Amino acid sequence: MKIFRIFLLILLLINIQSQPNNATQSNTTNKEVKKEEKPFNLTESLINFFIEAFGANKTNTNNTSNQTVNNEEDIRKKREAEMKKKLEAERDKKRKEEEEKKAKLEKIKMENEKKKKEKKEKLREEEKEFISNILANSSFEEVAQVNLNKGERETLYLDLKGRTKIKIAIVLIDSDVDEKVNFFFTGPNARGHNIVIKQYYSKNFLFWEYETLYPGEYYAEITNKGTKENEIVFLFHDDIASEKKDTINNEKIDKISMMLNNIDNNINQLRNKKKIEIKQVNSHNKKVTENNKWIVIYSIIEICTMILVFMMQSCYINSMINKV
Repeated sequence: MKIFRIFLLILLLINIQSQPNNATQSNTTNKEVKKEEKPFNLTESLINFFIEAFGANKTNTNNTSNQTVNNEEDIRKKREAEMKKKLEAERDKKRKEEEEKKAKLEKIKMENEKKKKEKKEKLREEEKEFISNILANSSFEEVAQVNLNKGERETLYLDLKGRTKIKIAIVLIDSDVDEKVNFFFTGPNARGHNIVIKQYYSKNFLFWEYETLYPGEYYAEITNKGTKENEIVFLFHDDIASEKKDTINNEKIDKISMMLNNIDNNINQLRNKKKIEIKQVNSHNKKVTENNKWIVIYSIIEICTMILVFMMQSCYINSMINKV
């Protein structure tokens, strides 16, 4: 098609070149009137034609190539956007799975801690009940009441003989879990040096039996490890009547004396148990009384405030009425 166009253009140029010659011959007499026209240049015309033809094609080609490049750029950007969106979705999914996994682990951890706490509380209640039964069925010769501030320490001195069976019990009047004591029991060894025989840490109550081997001074040390001042009951009993029991058996004391001893022991047990219960009730009543005292004080302050507000409002209303 382009070749055909070029051929027609050449024929047209030939005709145009012949026409100026005829016009020149016929108008030789009018040279003064008409100006001489510019001569036709075939080479220049062909060059201009090819520039216009192939330049337009080149422009179209450039436009087509630019459009292709733009389309490829759009496709690339679209693919990048889809890839980015896909990666973000995968990251969100992975993060969500990690959060769910973390939540499950946290839930399992909380359940384990709850079970552990319940188990610990159950063991504590069982131990408390066990010690309560022991205290109810045991007799103590000495009962000491000690009031200790937070972190304060008290030491009790015991002068014991060799081969003496002792029973020691410690009970906190405030049975809160956070209120605890440390207990150390020291005494002489075979060389006469004091050593730690038994130690307990963070106990709310305890019962301990021991048979001393050497005579001398023994020390029972109690430290308040709670959060406030606590009232601690120290119960002690030493059984040095093993030889007496043998003597009693040998002398064959009548049944009445034995029954009286049993009655005395039972009364002593009940007395100690009731003392502890009374102290716990008194401690509870003391707390209730203090709370009631503060409630009364706050009520009085509130009533006084309401009276003061009423008086101020009355004065204000009275002044407004007087102005009217």
